[in-house]
Amino acid sequence: MKLEIEKNEFKINKFITVKQENNKVNIYVNNEKFSQCKYLLMNIPINQIHEFDEINSIDEAAELLDHSLEGDEPQISIEAEFWGHCSNLQAWAENFYDTRLLHSNLAFPLLKELYELGDPQAKKAFKEEIAKRLTCGYEPIFTYLLEEGYLDYLSQDEIESLAEDLDFNVIKTVLEYPAFLINNEVVRYQIQDKVQYFIDEAFDYNLKFEINKKIEIATKELIDICKDRYGNSFVSQIIRELSESIKRIFLNATFFQIIHRHKKHPHRLFIDLLISLREILKEALIEFIVYESTIIDVDGFLCLNEMNIKEITKIEGLERLVDLYDLDLSYNNIREIKGLEKQRNLEILNLSNNEISEIKGLLTLKNLRILDLSNNKIKIVPDSILKLPALKELYLINCPLEGVPELVFDNLYILTSKDIDQFQKETRKQAIWSGIATNTFKKWYSLKRFKRRYNCTKGDIERFKKDTGKRWIYADTPTKAFKKWLHENTKTIK
Repeated sequence: MKLEIEKNEFKINKFITVKQENNKVNIYVNNEKFSQCKYLLMNIPINQIHEFDEINSIDEAAELLDHSLEGDEPQISIEAEFWGHCSNLQAWAENFYDTRLLHSNLAFPLLKELYELGDPQAKKAFKEEIAKRLTCGYEPIFTYLLEEGYLDYLSQDEIESLAEDLDFNVIKTVLEYPAFLINNEVVRYQIQDKVQYFIDEAFDYNLKFEINKKIEIATKELIDICKDRYGNSFVSQIIRELSESIKRIFLNATFFQIIHRHKKHPHRLFIDLLISLREILKEALIEFIVYESTIIDVDGFLCLNEMNIKEITKIEGLERLVDLYDLDLSYNNIREIKGLEKQRNLEILNLSNNEISEIKGLLTLKNLRILDLSNNKIKIVPDSILKLPALKELYLINCPLEGVPELVFDNLYILTSKDIDQFQKETRKQAIWSGIATNTFKKWYSLKRFKRRYNCTKGDIERFKKDTGKRWIYADTPTKAFKKWLHENTKTIK
């Protein structure tokens, strides 16, 4: 392809002209300035050329390129850039406006402009290009076309003709992404407006209206707004997915608004409305619990310290939080561990600084790793604590202990005030940091426990290392070689 450029100006066809003006490259359509060309995507390292074998469009190539020509500082001369843009646009026009040959954010606006001007080739190619790129399976292009309203140019019949080729999993993914539907300012405003109206109406009627019916009405009205935004023909094909997405967004927006308003003006009706909505939307994007008319939203971690809680069972909604992994109930007045049976995914439980006198009610917590019961009234540690397979750290600092079970697991640390005082006296180092035992303390504790269990001394360990040159411990567990050496040399192994 030979380009004949005169006076920094190149005419692509009857409608399109490219001009080099003031160190910039501009596109003109029908003698009106259309766009300034941004940059060229052309820096492809030779050792990466194989990565582009399966590329079907410039959009896909753009994801792999290093964009070194995209910055503010020019990487090539303005003449070379001008020639490059002219060449790209010439190839695009000669290939019947194939949108794969230009980046979509230039190809489609330019093609739409030509279509509206009456360019015969554009009138033929415009809808064909939309349909072709819709069915290419590349999600960013689908999202771009939908967000920019290009599907509005297709009729009902044209949409239906594409039904078999459209990837509805991609469509559903896009529509279920909350930010997508509320990205449009009109839709976002309408959702918030309907949320406010819904809550106010609930108060006016004291929750004596049909909540389900009101939600369906709000959802239908929001669908109509989206139809106006994205086009009737397309929305009618995915009405079910769209309805579910809008309902989720509406209800979760209502959740947040209720929690916000309740914090400013506490009222039991807010709580009742939240509970009713949660029953309708089984998989809400947010979760909450209620304790003495206080609503607390939850996201995996739940902190309820210093709330004067006396009974865990009085926390409304806690039984629903089956995915909760970190629960802080410290500094309350809890006397009994009861009501945590359904928290099977709980990994960290802080019950320190309460009134607990007995360790029980924990056997269903098979994933519990860290349990803090410090500053309670516990005297006896039952053998049942050893039935928690994942438990690694049990904190019993400042408890009036009378007995601790003989440990059979080398990776379980039971931390008491006596151990911490002895460690700090011997090492003058800190045993606890940010509420968790330090690695130095854990190593010291492991050695102490090992010496007690196998009735050996630090001198035995040093002699073994000198005699054999082998490792005496691995992954906090004594090696077989060391156990054998102890048995043969001391005859006191238990």
